[in-house]
Amino acid sequence: MNELTNILGVVYTIAFITCYWPQIIKIHRTKSVEDISLPLFQLSVIGYIAAIFYTLLRVGPDFWWLLNYGVSLFGASWVCFQYENYKKKPGKQRKIVKKANKIPRNPQGIM
Repeated sequence: MNELTNILGVVYTIAFITCYWPQIIKIHRTKSVEDISLPLFQLSVIGYIAAIFYTLLRVGPDFWWLLNYGVSLFGASWVCFQYENYKKKPGKQRKIVKKANKIPRNPQGIM
């Protein structure tokens, strides 16, 4: 039973540690965070911080739990950082619209 418990612990740790990386890579490649639910990642950050303290206070310094929560906290925090870095700013959107509306006019009316 102890061996099964260790295997399951390693599997869930790897799964939780790597679950944010596809999103992080997608944001980095596309430089877009339009489809990101920021509150999901903000709540994850709060949850992982609470889980770290809970683990330390209740269980003690358990390597696998702290590795899981610590690296996952970094992943969720990194998505929040990317969101702030890549979100569209209203000023930039207006400049794009203004440039698109500037169509040169032909004063002679010749096409």
